[in-house]
Amino acid sequence: MNTVRHGASPAYDQEERVTDALLERLRALAPLIRARAAEAERLCRVTDDVTHALAASGVWKALTPRALGGLGLGLRALCEVARTVSQADTSTGWITCFLMEHNWMICRMPKAAQQRLYADRDGYVLAAAPLAPGGKASRVPGGFLATGKWRYASGIAHADWTFVCCTVETNGENVPWMLLLPVTSVTVHDEWHVAGMCATNSTNLSASDVFVPDEMALELDRFYSADRHEGADHAEAIYRYPLLQGLLVMMAGVAVGSAEGALDIARERLRQSAPWGVPRIDRATSRVRWIDASQDVRCARLLYQDMLARTIRKGDAREDWTLEEQGQLDLDLAKVTHLCKDAIASLIGGCGSSALQLDDPLQRFWRDTGILATHLGNDWDVVIERGARFVLGLGRLPNDPLPPRVQTGQAAPR
Repeated sequence: MNTVRHGASPAYDQEERVTDALLERLRALAPLIRARAAEAERLCRVTDDVTHALAASGVWKALTPRALGGLGLGLRALCEVARTVSQADTSTGWITCFLMEHNWMICRMPKAAQQRLYADRDGYVLAAAPLAPGGKASRVPGGFLATGKWRYASGIAHADWTFVCCTVETNGENVPWMLLLPVTSVTVHDEWHVAGMCATNSTNLSASDVFVPDEMALELDRFYSADRHEGADHAEAIYRYPLLQGLLVMMAGVAVGSAEGALDIARERLRQSAPWGVPRIDRATSRVRWIDASQDVRCARLLYQDMLARTIRKGDAREDWTLEEQGQLDLDLAKVTHLCKDAIASLIGGCGSSALQLDDPLQRFWRDTGILATHLGNDWDVVIERGARFVLGLGRLPNDPLPPRVQTGQAAPR
C-alpha cells in the first residue's frame, strides 16, 4: 500500500523504494518466522535465528536517521513492517515493529545520548519501552535516581536498553519524565504468563535508586511532542511527527496483518478439511463464513490505510491534532483491532478442532489477537467512551491519560 503524497520529491520516491525493498526482504522471511513461532512461544522470546535474520534484513535500523547510520525511513515503513511480519506471526510482528520503532524514540532524546548510543553500532539500538509511569525519580547532581516497577516491557528479552517513565517532583507537582537505562541496571521479572502474545515477553521491570545521567532523560511532554525534542533537527520528516498517533497506526498494522495471515490459512483449510467426507469448500455455510470474515478484514484494512494516510498527511504538514481528530483515531484503532479479532475467531470456529492443536498457527493468531485487543489502546470499554466524548466535543475528564497534554509547534530548547 503506497500512501501517495502530492508533489512527492525525489527523496520521497527513494524512501518509497527502500521501504518496498525492505518489505520484500521481510516477506521472504515468513516461512522461517512461522516455522519458529511455536518454539518462540515456548521460550517466551523470538528465536535467535529469526532475530538474526531480521537484523540482516535491516529492519531494526529502518527508522534511525541516516546521519546515525540508519535507513531514515518514515511512518509507512513502520506500519507496513508491522503488518507484513504479523502476517506470519503476531508476536514476532509486535516485537519487530516495536524494537524498530524504539529507535525513533531514542533519537528524540538529547543529542548527547544519541551520539553515545549509536557511536559503535550498526545503525540501531535494541530497547524496550514500558511507557506508563511506574516509578519516581529524584534529582541528584548530574542526573536522577530512579526507583519503581514498570509493566509491559515488550522485547526486553532482546534489549540492551530500556525506557522507563518516572514522575519527578517539580515545584510541588509530579512531572513525568522518560528515562533511558541499560538493561543491566534493572531487574527483569518472570511475570509474563499469558494465554497469547507469549513470545513478546512483555514482562515487568523494577529498579531501585538507579542513577540516570541528564543526557538520558527527557520530560514526557517533549518526548511525545512533534518537535520539542532534539531529534527534530534530523532531516527525516518523521522526526517532526508527534509520537502517539504513529504508535496507534502501527498497532492497527499488527492487527490487520494478523487477520490477513489467518485468512490465508483458513482459505487453504477450505479444501483440506473435509468433515464427513465433504470438503468445506463445498459447503455453502463454510464459504459464507470465510467470505464474511474476509469482508470484515477488508473493512479493517481500508480503515487502517486511511489512518496511515491521515497521520502521514498531518505529520508532513506539521499540523496539530485536535481533540476530536485524536478521538477519531483512537476509535479507528479499536474498530480495526476488534474487527480483526472477531474475524479470526469466526475463521477458527469454521476449521474444526484440528485448528486448536497447539502447533497450528491459526489458533496462535486467535489467542494473540485476543490479547492484543486488551491493550490500553484497544480496550473497548475505555476507548469507545473516551473517543465518543472527544468526537462529540465533550472534552476531557481529569483521569484521561491519553493523549498526553503536550505543546506542539515550538522548537526544541537547545
